[in-house]
Amino acid sequence: MIKWTYKKLQKETLKYKTRKELRTANFNAYQACLRSGRSEELFSHMEKYSITWEYEAIVAEALKYTTRNKFKKGSIKAYRVARSRGLLDDVCSHMKHAYTSWTKGMLIEEGLKYTSRKDLEVGSPKAYKAAQARGLLDDVCSHMVKKSTTSDNDTIYLWNVPNTNIYKIGVTSARRGETRIHRVALQHNVDYRIVGMFKIPNALEIEKELHDTYTIVPTTLPSIENKVAGYTEFRVLTTKDVNEIVSYCEMLASTSPVPLSI
Repeated sequence: MIKWTYKKLQKETLKYKTRKELRTANFNAYQACLRSGRSEELFSHMEKYSITWEYEAIVAEALKYTTRNKFKKGSIKAYRVARSRGLLDDVCSHMKHAYTSWTKGMLIEEGLKYTSRKDLEVGSPKAYKAAQARGLLDDVCSHMVKKSTTSDNDTIYLWNVPNTNIYKIGVTSARRGETRIHRVALQHNVDYRIVGMFKIPNALEIEKELHDTYTIVPTTLPSIENKVAGYTEFRVLTTKDVNEIVSYCEMLASTSPVPLSI
C-alpha cells in the first residue's frame, strides 16, 4: 500500500482536472488528500463543477423563452436555480402563463401536499402568497406539524428510489432517524431505499463536497418537475458512485451508521 506523502499527493493530483476525476481514478489518493488536512491546497488547480448563476444571467437566459415550460426544457439549470431562489415569478414575468384564481378549497387542497409552511412557500409560492394575503394561512396549514427544534445537521444520508438510478444526498439530524427521508419521499410520491446514514461532525461541509462532486442531471422521476423541497439534491448515480460515497462517509463517520427509526 502506498504511503502518501504531501509531495506524492501533489504529483498525483496534478494529473487530474477535477476532484471527481481523481476520486474515480485513484480513490485511495483522494482519501489521503482529505486526511492530510491540506486538501484545498492539493485541489486548488482543479476546475469547479458548479456554475454560479447571478440574477442578471438568469434574467438573460429566461428572456430567450416565451413560456416557463420552454424555459425549463431549454435551460434546466437556470430554471432550477431560479426556482430554488424563489425568482421564477420575477424572471418569467414576460412569459405567457395561465392565471390561477385560488378559492379557499383550492388553497386547502394545495396545502395538503406539504408537511410544513416552509415547504408550501417553496413548493407553491403563489398559493402561499394567496393564502397569506387573504388571512387563510392558518387554515391551509392546520394539518402541518410544527417543528419544535431545528435540525442538528450532523448526519449525511443517501437514499434511492427503488428500481432506478436516482439518489438523494442530504443532511438531517441523527435523533430524527429517517423522518426527513420519509417526508421527502412522500412529497414526491415515491418509495425509498436507504443506502446509508452516517453521523459526521462536519456534515454540512461534506454534503456540499458531495453535491459539487456528483453532478445533477435530468432524472426520470416525475415529481422532480414539481416545486418540492429538496428537489435539487436528486442525482443519477452509478454503482461505482454509490460505493465511493458510502466508503467516503464510512471513513469520516464519527460513529457506526445511525440507527434508523420513524
